[in-house]
Amino acid sequence: MKTSSYIFAAIALLGAIATDAAPVYFPNELVYFKSSPVAGKNDICNWKGALFDAENIGGSGVNADGGADNGTANDEFTYVTANRPPQGQTFVTGNEANGYELSSITIQAAGYADNKATDKNFSPWDLRFHNGPVLIKIFRLANGLKEELDAGAFLPVVFHGFMSGGKGNPGAGSSANGCGIFITFKLPVPVHLEANANYAFEVSVADPSGVHFEWLGTSSDSYPGGSAYNYNKEWRPVKLQGDRVFSLGFTITTGQKNFIHPGALHTQEDFDRMKAKVAAVEQPWLGSWELLLKSRYAQLNRNPRPFKEIIRGIPGNNYTPTQEDAVSAYQLALRYHVAGDKAFADKAVVILNAWPPVLKGLGGNSNVSLGAGICGLQFASAAEMLSTYPGWAEADKKAFKEMMMRVFYPAIFDFLWRHHGTFKNEGGNTHYRLNWDTSNMAAMLAIGVFCDNRAVYSQAIDYFKYGCGNGRIERACWYIHPDGMGQSEELGRDQGHNTCAWDFMARMCQIAWNQGDDLYSYDNNRFLRAIECNAKYNLGLDVPYVSHRNTMLKYTEGAASGSRAQGPTYEMVYNHYVNIKGIAAPYSQLMAEKGRPDGGPDTRAHPSQVDYLGFASLTFSRDPITKVVPPSGLMAQWGKGQVSLSWWGTAGATGYKVKRAAKTGGPYSVIGNTSQMETAFADKDVAAGKTYFYVVSAIVNGAETANSRELMVKQGLLVNCNFDNDTKDAVGNRHGTAHGSPEYAAGHNGGNSIKLDGTDDYVQLPAGIANCQEITVSAWVFWNGGKAWQRVFDFGSDIDKYMFLTPDDGSGKTRFSISTTRGYEDTGTLEGPALPSGKWVHVAVTLGGGTGKLYVDGLEVDSKTIDKVAPLFCQPYCYIGRSLWNNDPLFSGMIDDFRIYNYALSAEEIAKLAK
Repeated sequence: MKTSSYIFAAIALLGAIATDAAPVYFPNELVYFKSSPVAGKNDICNWKGALFDAENIGGSGVNADGGADNGTANDEFTYVTANRPPQGQTFVTGNEANGYELSSITIQAAGYADNKATDKNFSPWDLRFHNGPVLIKIFRLANGLKEELDAGAFLPVVFHGFMSGGKGNPGAGSSANGCGIFITFKLPVPVHLEANANYAFEVSVADPSGVHFEWLGTSSDSYPGGSAYNYNKEWRPVKLQGDRVFSLGFTITTGQKNFIHPGALHTQEDFDRMKAKVAAVEQPWLGSWELLLKSRYAQLNRNPRPFKEIIRGIPGNNYTPTQEDAVSAYQLALRYHVAGDKAFADKAVVILNAWPPVLKGLGGNSNVSLGAGICGLQFASAAEMLSTYPGWAEADKKAFKEMMMRVFYPAIFDFLWRHHGTFKNEGGNTHYRLNWDTSNMAAMLAIGVFCDNRAVYSQAIDYFKYGCGNGRIERACWYIHPDGMGQSEELGRDQGHNTCAWDFMARMCQIAWNQGDDLYSYDNNRFLRAIECNAKYNLGLDVPYVSHRNTMLKYTEGAASGSRAQGPTYEMVYNHYVNIKGIAAPYSQLMAEKGRPDGGPDTRAHPSQVDYLGFASLTFSRDPITKVVPPSGLMAQWGKGQVSLSWWGTAGATGYKVKRAAKTGGPYSVIGNTSQMETAFADKDVAAGKTYFYVVSAIVNGAETANSRELMVKQGLLVNCNFDNDTKDAVGNRHGTAHGSPEYAAGHNGGNSIKLDGTDDYVQLPAGIANCQEITVSAWVFWNGGKAWQRVFDFGSDIDKYMFLTPDDGSGKTRFSISTTRGYEDTGTLEGPALPSGKWVHVAVTLGGGTGKLYVDGLEVDSKTIDKVAPLFCQPYCYIGRSLWNNDPLFSGMIDDFRIYNYALSAEEIAKLAK
């Protein structure tokens, strides 16, 4: 099966609706207006729309029922819906010399004044929440606004997905005149457009579960700067007679943030350092350099092998020689920067220039996405090294940029949100393992830098933080153990795949760092938690492990595999954290030292070697840091009768002192010492109900550093949403966000409760709100009854990582369940009688000491051993009244006094809450 035409291919044609279980989330929502938004002075607007359906694009002009090009006959030119090509509009920008920043796109669903139509020809719409996005795509037209549009002239600028539903949406309906709602797509990052240039934007629905509406326009030439268009059966753009109703929100470009060039994996400062170290005959730079000189990819006799189509996964595979060309360009450019010989830069340019005239697309089975990600990352990284080289002609460089945007970017975007439809077919977004996501994420980021495309660059950053697949950092490092170790999504797999996935992630962090964005430190160095765990395991040491199974696996990965692997990742990671930031990375350091001097890939050993670039000892090594940085990032989990502490150590430390006090500020007593390899400690001398204050110091060159920041640890109430007319947290700042239009009604013991209608009302709590080793979740619940599998709460990341409570599991029972697998292995389940409807009932769940308990109205109804998993898994989605499974009904009823404690309350404490 070939998938080469990614720009115009039917990425919305996903086939039959399947399970559609887990949320596909984009941080972009549609905004709705009943009247046209006020236009800014730099906006491009066309508010002229048809007064009746047959006056819209493709209509006959006769306001009558039925007949040629009337009613439903012209829907192919006006309807935005799944299983149909996109609907688009071309436009031309103004003449401001610096160009414009596009921040929003507004269109109008059909709102006719007096349409003569019967039910058959009514204008239906559905803008309620549906899983999967409405897509906006923006293109630059290379050949202007000609009578016949040329698919090859559509150069992608950026694509975005937006979630339907949200406040003010008109729901679903059908009428002769339509809903007439104005729909605004607020772009997450302004998109830079050049002055006096021709562009196009188009709208499509990528989810076949229901979003649809008719886009208002007119068959007259109401906007002289462009025209409406759509696609024929061959997916070629077709210019239409008429224009759409639209508005483009522009500001004049003033202080656009420029990219640093070169600035993907390496900056000019990096090249200067490499050059100086090699000239000074210093190790480990010199050893890696000498290996580069011997590499068969870094020689002047290398010749390019461009292909019309890069194929992966079917007979005719050619992705390995493609990657060899990219690796060769990288190594040749590296020789140029270190030795200064332009012959090597010129040869790299020859290799890069050979590809744009030849390459037309990507092909293969689903593995084509690995081809897009890995080849795209290697090419963009190599090209960026020559972005400032005078010997690369601007016209040739432009052609290479267009190739990256035309061939690679659309395929990468499509994969990262859609994952070949597996969220539909299998019910979740975790089918594709981590290395698939991270290769594509890093490629998108590198393409954004090389192509000076801030919108694409920012999109990759957003995916790292908020993406719907395993590449989202919370899912990539999905379980934080009490000792601070982070379990990777592929840790239980062969280590070649696991380490490769994190090499791509490391490259992404490095590219972002070079552009001034610190992903390395995101979420208290979550990336380093996984890297240190990987390094420790691959050094042959034991690491903690929790069973894992995603939507693809037919089995549960119950233990890390017996294989071990190295990889060049650790040199990059070690030097960043240790020699730039002064943060210890002891296991990464051992792995980096073990791999020196790092050489390059060679497909004669294995074809996958060209997934790596190599020579990290040359490119990433730094002098040891001289600054002493105290321990940081101290965190704790109280469980199993002890407080488990972990922290980020100090570069150069030989050990650590763990100290505790009974009050803030001390005095502190030393309660333990650890070695330089151990940045975790278990305080077993603790008593329930007490509060402790901890600090950690390091020993460097025989002297003690300053203490870390103090950490207060106590068992207590973390969250309390009492729902007295809002969703605020009464004990802190972990406030909830209401979705839909919930109301507030009289609660259980005075005050109010939140009233959820079972249709679109629910509350979303902050991510990770229940990341506690031991926990209690309780609430007063007034259930209206109805369908099974409604949720009181559901916390997790997908249908394979969750913790939920349902009032009826379909078998007449209340059920609590916690799991980290798609199956039922190591799943903890508690059951009781189905909650009665039409009355207030108190429910509570406790997990502590390896035991789970379920209480109803203060009485224990079930108790079981639950000791294989704790709620320490990633929880990007924390819902009250909604399930992680989209097919489950929303909760209908009222909820009051919702509480989360970071310990297991006793039966007596639960009984008090239930009064």
